[in-house]
Amino acid sequence: MTKIQSSLVKEVLKSLEYAKKENADHYTSFLAHHGKTLKEGVHFDQTHKEQIASLVTWMSTKSHSPIGLDEYIIQAGEDDKRAGNKTILYMTGSSIKELEHSPYLKPFIDQGMDILLMTDPIDERVVSAL
Repeated sequence: MTKIQSSLVKEVLKSLEYAKKENADHYTSFLAHHGKTLKEGVHFDQTHKEQIASLVTWMSTKSHSPIGLDEYIIQAGEDDKRAGNKTILYMTGSSIKELEHSPYLKPFIDQGMDILLMTDPIDERVVSAL
């Protein structure tokens, strides 16, 4: 049974990776319905957590559409003037609107930093699992 489960998980993750690259609209729709469940996989599935984490997306202060962690790291590295900084900046809250109006966000935005905006309760567990 464990072998079947492992094979199924690998196939599903490969399919999701393909959909993310080749059919962004379909993938975005999938995440709208199942994104929270996928995020739970980062926390609960230690074997596949990095692969699952690469499939999860969030809004950020600079992106107008959800951005994946890999894309965020590349973009932040290009934008960040502080040499060698590999910090992932994020803020949690109940809504994007609430986060965008937070006074805590302004100093980072003024410095040109990109901050991930996390609104699902599971997001804090995802970050701690990484």
